[in-house]
Amino acid sequence: MLSDNIKDIKGIGTKYEKILNEKSINTLEDLIRLTPKGYNVYKLCNVLDIEDDINVTIKGMLISSIGLISRMKACVFSIESNNQKIKVVGFGMDYLRFRLKKGEEYTFFGLFRPKERTLYLKEIFFEDFKEFIEPIYPIKISNKVLQKIILDIFKKEKPILKDILPEDIRLKYNLMDYNSYLYKSHFPSSEDDIYKTAHRRMYETYLLYNIRLESLRYYYDTYRKEPKVFDYNKVLELIRGLQFRLTDDQMNAVSVILSEMREPHPLNRLIQGDVGSGKTIVAFIALYANYLAGFMGAMMVPSEVLSYQHYIKALDLFEGLGLRVELLNSSIKAKKRREILTDLANNKIDILIGTQSLFSLDVNYSNLGLVVIDEQHRFGVMQRQALINKGIHTDSLFLTATPIPRTLGISRFADLDITSIEAKPENRHDVMTKVIRCTDLEFICKAIYKNVSKGHQVFVVVPLIEESVDDDLYTIDKALQELTPHLEGVRFETLHGSMKNKDLVMERFKNHEFDVLVSTTVIEVGIDIRNATLMVIYNADRFGLSTLHQLRGRVGRNDLISGCILASNKDNDRLSIMETTYDCFKLSELDLKMRGAGDILGVSQSGFIKDSIISDIDTFNMAKEDAHRLYLDYLNGNKSDIVRSIIENENEINKLN
Repeated sequence: MLSDNIKDIKGIGTKYEKILNEKSINTLEDLIRLTPKGYNVYKLCNVLDIEDDINVTIKGMLISSIGLISRMKACVFSIESNNQKIKVVGFGMDYLRFRLKKGEEYTFFGLFRPKERTLYLKEIFFEDFKEFIEPIYPIKISNKVLQKIILDIFKKEKPILKDILPEDIRLKYNLMDYNSYLYKSHFPSSEDDIYKTAHRRMYETYLLYNIRLESLRYYYDTYRKEPKVFDYNKVLELIRGLQFRLTDDQMNAVSVILSEMREPHPLNRLIQGDVGSGKTIVAFIALYANYLAGFMGAMMVPSEVLSYQHYIKALDLFEGLGLRVELLNSSIKAKKRREILTDLANNKIDILIGTQSLFSLDVNYSNLGLVVIDEQHRFGVMQRQALINKGIHTDSLFLTATPIPRTLGISRFADLDITSIEAKPENRHDVMTKVIRCTDLEFICKAIYKNVSKGHQVFVVVPLIEESVDDDLYTIDKALQELTPHLEGVRFETLHGSMKNKDLVMERFKNHEFDVLVSTTVIEVGIDIRNATLMVIYNADRFGLSTLHQLRGRVGRNDLISGCILASNKDNDRLSIMETTYDCFKLSELDLKMRGAGDILGVSQSGFIKDSIISDIDTFNMAKEDAHRLYLDYLNGNKSDIVRSIIENENEINKLN
């Protein structure tokens, strides 16, 4: 039976059982519902047809001896494929020295980089090769082993599961029925099967999401809260006491928020604005008004570093006003945490700032009136709701420096009202951006020395903490080894997400105890070092436009001329865009246009079927319309299975995370 425990399946021992249980896979049914995250398509191709860095399957003849990179246990050799000489690098495959013979032909699968004429080998076939498709599972068990176990379940149980999609919707969009979808997800026989399963999965995901948004919108439209009453003049006093003048956009945002806090229905607003546009101060003003009304406020951010920074800013802003501000994250000692939780439950804390710790089960708010969620896109729907549900009809304010493209804004955030802060604070300059090669060490060192010699500070960002199999990728150590010999007297420090003393490092950087911070993207969001005037990003091609723009926004947060160096060993159109475009709203639109449907499909092969995939926006909007109709039917008494699965079944709701 499908309800049987996975430990009873042949081939699953204690080790695999533990791995599956960690993914909440406990029964046979759970296992066959496991969705592959993509596919390896082992289909022979001609290297002359490949234009992008993708996984390919090619036949080739060994035409060279086999070299060895001992520290990587990697072998290097050349093959001839379609009359083209191709370099092959096989990390962890030093055994091939004893298996391959010069002049013999083999089939190779791996990442091919056409500009380098190099194949990074992942798999090799020594015997006769037949084309096939392999699912890639989001779990640490061999794809082949897992696929065989799932095939045995299908053969033995012949599962027939209920389809929550209404038949009229399946027919309308030519979607596979659920049981066919399940089987073909695990055992696609063609690229068309991959397309059809992706089409069904994408639509169903969007439909479930939009039904949830319909439910949230209905909640905010129909539920009532106690209107907040506060002294508006005291809020104005706080604003007048700032050391800078708010922009018109900021004042408009404050006005809208305070007005809606006074309404009898919950505030539910997204504030979107460029990095450094002043969203945080708007949120602090709202929290102050909430305090004046007699309520407690909470501010949730995605990282400990940012939570500490906001905490320090709040202490400074509210000094002498009688507010008690506390910080809660995983670094807080147990004794201090117990004190905070006790005082929180007894209404002795006015504003609590922290990470996901804010919605832990043991965190209880006595009178929560306003929740602010910074960089809201980094939290799932249910994570955000978990914090909001800590209060009763709580006001909600969301902040993001990753603007929603206008073509998606109405669709994806149907449950939110949106306010934009587009104007920059006075005397802010665009961060001049230049794309160079990672190998242009002289340019990078001169730029760092020039800024440091003026008494300013520098961020250097790398994609990795530790060495990887890809020699091209920079790590913290690799950046230090290259830079420090050429920058005598310049003080360096490092930072990454695994460190325990991140707050201390940032405090020392803020106090200018060192000049250059070499870091991973842990500093991407919200970090405010006013004296930093240069950002250097290694392997910039590895990051999306929004991440690059966020990182660039860590400098130029004053009236000083600042710069950003995007170092990459690859030609990349996205990087060229960063040289000429500084507006986050324009970048969000360009990012949407540049994203291919292959990102949605997750097919690890040539991408030739990419153009036939229905677009993200179109599918989302279709699902949105259907969700609205189904939810209205639900309210009118027609309780369809899919709406009931969202509204009435908590397990299904959790899948939205």
